[in-house]
Amino acid sequence: MGAYLVTGIAQEIIIEKSASEKYQLTVKELEQCMNGEVKMAHYDYVEDPKYHMWTIKPAVLEPKLPEFITAQWEMYAGQLDQYNKEDIEEVRKAKTYDKLIELAETKKNRCFRFSYNYLNESVYPVNNTGRACAISVDYNHIAIFMDGKAYIDAYGKILRYFEQVIRLQRKEYPIVDCVKCLLTD
Repeated sequence: MGAYLVTGIAQEIIIEKSASEKYQLTVKELEQCMNGEVKMAHYDYVEDPKYHMWTIKPAVLEPKLPEFITAQWEMYAGQLDQYNKEDIEEVRKAKTYDKLIELAETKKNRCFRFSYNYLNESVYPVNNTGRACAISVDYNHIAIFMDGKAYIDAYGKILRYFEQVIRLQRKEYPIVDCVKCLLTD
C-alpha cells in the first residue's frame, strides 16, 4: 500500500470519548481546540456512545462545490484534463448532500472520492484545570486530490499547489508572487 498526501474536505471528524473523559474535556473545549484545525461552526455534532463526531453541514458542502474543486485543480495542475472534467460534471449532477456523499463513497474519481484517515492527528486542548492534553483526531475526507509515492517523487504538482495557495495572499503581501517551493539537499 503506502502513504498518500491527501488534500480534501474534512467531511467527518471523530474523537474517542474515552480520551476526552480521561482528561475531563467537554465537547465545547474540544470544539474550541478544533477551531484551530477547521471551522467547527461548519459542522454538526452527532451523538454516539463511543465517539464525539462532527459532520459537515449540507449548507456548507452543497453550494459551489464543483467550482471549488475546479479552482483547486487549476491551482494544482494548471488546467483540467478530460478525466477531471468528467469527475466534476458528476459532482455537479449530484447536487444534494446525500448524493454527494454517495458519489464520494462509491466512485473512485480522481478529484472526488472518500478517503478514510487511518493515521490520526493530535490536537492539544486545554481542560478546565488549565492542563493541555494530547487527543487523537480522525478525519474522513472527501479527497479532492491524492498524491502517492509514485506521483510525489517528482513533487511538481503539489509544490505548484503550495505556491498557488500562498499567492492567494497577494493583496496583502505582493512579494508572494516571488515565492517558489523547491526541494533542496
